[in-house]
Amino acid sequence: MLIISLLSVSIVFNIILLYLLKIYLTKTKIYVGWILEIKDLSQQIYDMMKKIDDRQIFEKDDEVGDVFSRLKSLIDYFKEKVVDEN
Repeated sequence: MLIISLLSVSIVFNIILLYLLKIYLTKTKIYVGWILEIKDLSQQIYDMMKKIDDRQIFEKDDEVGDVFSRLKSLIDYFKEKVVDEN
């Protein structure tokens, strides 16, 4: 009788764990998608900024140049850390 009770508890516990695993895997897929979107958007923004500033007038300016360098650092970080496996 004790074995049947333990088996029943174990089955219920495993079902709960599987349900939670499914929820967390779904959330992880969503978050990875968001990160990949942010990576692509930041690259597109940087490319547009470079296109607008083809003579590097803004990039070499102290304040605006700081924005360029920070955005470039962000893009480099994404390139290093985020890999699209698709």
